[in-house]
Amino acid sequence: MGLGSWIILSPSIGPFVEKRGIRGRISKYENVFSKELLNKKIPRELMRQFLAPHIIHFINMKKKLFLITCLCGLTQALAQPIPALQKITSSDLWGNDQFGRAVAIHGQYAAVGTINEGEDANGENTLWEAGAVYVFEKDSETTSWVEVQKIVPSDRAKDDRFGYSVAIEGDYLVVGAIGQDLDENGGDTLVDPGAAYVFQRNAAGVWQQMQKLVAFENRFQGMAFGTSVAIEGHTLLVGSPNEGFGANPSAGFASGAVYIYDLDQQGNWDAFQKIKAADFGYTSRFGDAVSLSGNHLLIGARGERKDVNGQNTTVAAGAAYFFARNSSDGSWSQTQKVVNAKRQRSDVFGDAVAISGEYAVVGEPGQDDDLLGDSSMASSGAAYLYHRQADGTWTLIDSLNSPHRHLQAYFGEAVAIDGDRLFIGCRGDNFDELGDSLETMAGATYMYEKDGDGQWNLTQKLVAPKRISGAQMGNVVCAKNGELIIGSYLENPTGWSASHSGAAFIAGPATMTALGNQRFGPELSLYPNPTQGDVALTFGEFFQEITVSVHNMMGQLLYMDRYVQGKQISVPIKGPAGMYVVSATATSGHAGSWKVWKK
Repeated sequence: MGLGSWIILSPSIGPFVEKRGIRGRISKYENVFSKELLNKKIPRELMRQFLAPHIIHFINMKKKLFLITCLCGLTQALAQPIPALQKITSSDLWGNDQFGRAVAIHGQYAAVGTINEGEDANGENTLWEAGAVYVFEKDSETTSWVEVQKIVPSDRAKDDRFGYSVAIEGDYLVVGAIGQDLDENGGDTLVDPGAAYVFQRNAAGVWQQMQKLVAFENRFQGMAFGTSVAIEGHTLLVGSPNEGFGANPSAGFASGAVYIYDLDQQGNWDAFQKIKAADFGYTSRFGDAVSLSGNHLLIGARGERKDVNGQNTTVAAGAAYFFARNSSDGSWSQTQKVVNAKRQRSDVFGDAVAISGEYAVVGEPGQDDDLLGDSSMASSGAAYLYHRQADGTWTLIDSLNSPHRHLQAYFGEAVAIDGDRLFIGCRGDNFDELGDSLETMAGATYMYEKDGDGQWNLTQKLVAPKRISGAQMGNVVCAKNGELIIGSYLENPTGWSASHSGAAFIAGPATMTALGNQRFGPELSLYPNPTQGDVALTFGEFFQEITVSVHNMMGQLLYMDRYVQGKQISVPIKGPAGMYVVSATATSGHAGSWKVWKK
């Protein structure tokens, strides 16, 4: 990294932080700077999570607590909060269904996998852990999501775990069933080779089963075909991370594979290519996670032991592999293997992957260390952001930790990327959006956004409106075209009788608005911040008419009013202690938003 990528805490600059000419004041909260921090270089990606404009954070570094208040100008373009999350559950939920084990969303449809559901689409013929998928449709008028269909396969059987993975695009829905025993013709019974089912939406809006897919090479027991699925255009992927177990020992025990299917002109998904890692090895579990974007694939191998040079064996350190489509014949070839440079045992780098355009993200929920390489907390987790260069090489541009990291948070166990937004699931997260209100393993999802300088900034932490211990919200995440769905597969929405029945949360596109005061001019001020109630907005010039609104961090509108002819406005912050967003728009075209902390 260049010097511009660092913030240096040093006694020589007193109470200030310097970074690329931007200055911010650091106020002591307790005692003095710890000696460990003085003159220590702190990576940009760590401090950026905390030195956000007008946000106050309490940060525990080396067991010293500091109050950090950034007073620099609000110059970054960030977004309004995600709109309020809508909670969805199945219409026939029951205990241990695990609704939300897998989620997918595209356009006006969302699909949720429920691997332990025992009843068929009519609520009959109970089969233990047969599984089901529930399809939801967004009402065009109310924008709420409504369950429209429960889907099960035509050959359902106990222990199929149908719904283990789901993917949806347009009129196609793909569902993995890792415990399915039969081949596509209903014969050749094996124990748990797995399958994937393709459903298509007909003219009446009903999703109908059109095809069953099984491994077209070396199908054998326990291969977990269907662990992961992805679909885009005429390409469909199915991960089989236990490939190599039993039938073909030379392929390596659980080395893994991904099966690729292509949509032909008759509407059938034809076997096209099977891919494996170039350096496949025992227990690599290549195919545990898959993602597809245009002519590029990203495949996770959470159990991979070797580094990019095939050396330094470390059990379950993990890896991820990039593939590119050949323009001449459409075949796929491996282009790059990536690992964490500070790889350790059981990091499981590659446990989750996502790719969108020229950006990709890899989750590493087993990572223990923070971004400085110390402050070890077992399985606190991490995620890594990559950018594709002009020559096709994928380069690491950012490393991410949770600002509320703790033991067994599993930050990075789910990842999604959608345009300029990045989502990191953290199913073990204990704290609310402010880092308070302990609910053990209630879970959360962190949202990052790319600013005008190409930097990715943490802008919001999403938690359930009513957090429940053990719900593990953020176990899976999917985001497409501005729509977001988050799984919470161990939620207990109706009490003990429905323990672990599960839930999911959906949010639609948020209005992108500059978060800053530069459009009002440097004379504008907002105070006090933090506040115990109202805040005052003072403008440097006279405005004829200004509309002011206040949202909480869940995106819920708490206050809106129109002010006529004034230079100063008093804005009430109604609600409990926490963080809020105050937005102002003038008829002159001036606009801005500010994050405000209420004590």
